[in-house]
Amino acid sequence: MKHDCIFVLGLPGSGKGTQAKRLAEKLGYFYFEMGEILRHVAADHTPLGGTVRRAMEHGDLLQDEDIVEILKLHMRHLEEGQGIIFDGVPRRVGQGQFMLDYLRNDLKHRDFGTIVINIPPELCETRIASRAAQEHRADDTPEAVRIRVKQQMATLGEVLALLENNSTVYQIDGTPSIDEVEKSIHAALGIV
Repeated sequence: MKHDCIFVLGLPGSGKGTQAKRLAEKLGYFYFEMGEILRHVAADHTPLGGTVRRAMEHGDLLQDEDIVEILKLHMRHLEEGQGIIFDGVPRRVGQGQFMLDYLRNDLKHRDFGTIVINIPPELCETRIASRAAQEHRADDTPEAVRIRVKQQMATLGEVLALLENNSTVYQIDGTPSIDEVEKSIHAALGIV
């Protein structure tokens, strides 16, 4: 497996978190879960925490400057040369450019991969409803999910264009079972 840094992207409910976590465990890479980080920031009683909390409650994407500020705080704990799996970030070109520059210049990463887990938008709500019942996440209301899906569909193409120029992109069908999707990812990456 040649990539020292992998971005895992997909619409809400695509299974990107499950697959990113499994891949990080398989490879022994650091798992950088942006959603979990944002939920922790949202719980803070700070101006940034309030901004994140309001955005998550309404299903809005955060502004690039807010995400970059959070990334700066959390990426500084990563070790140079350490393999990393990013779950759910970047979601906009500005975030992606910051991450690529930081990873190359500060952490000396040279070989990027991007896994895009594809599911039809109508499957997002079904899967999220199931997840909401199990995990009770405040950001998984039907209305918030519809807004997130719409916003992410609008920005995913631009992010992919950036990553196609800076990484190897693997398109994965996210509709089969979790285990089948994992096998597809392993096959694409050449993992035995």
